[in-house]
Amino acid sequence: MFLDQPDQGEGRDQKKTLDEVHDEARRGSEAMRAWWKSASEASRKVASTILPEPQEMAAKADGQAKQSVSDDPFASLTPATDDGPTPEQIAAQEAAFAELERQRQGQGQGEAV
Repeated sequence: MFLDQPDQGEGRDQKKTLDEVHDEARRGSEAMRAWWKSASEASRKVASTILPEPQEMAAKADGQAKQSVSDDPFASLTPATDDGPTPEQIAAQEAAFAELERQRQGQGQGEAV
């Protein structure tokens, strides 16, 4: 074995640590914090080399968890902001239809004469 070659066992341990960090980050911030608190100093040192990535992953997982609270399978889609016409819009529409009906009846009477 060459002296400048890193120990393969150490590389495997680092990969295992990084895989654990990614797994916990996918579960969200709480899981990531729990892992961090329970990790050894050596594991934290390895994890800190990529820390922005799992932080972003955890934040994304948190956002997805908030969206999936609903039982609606379409909850993560852009919600509809239109709840239908307001009472004022309905009243205006009814008034317009009533006016059209009056005009139509007025035209029908003029043709009969």
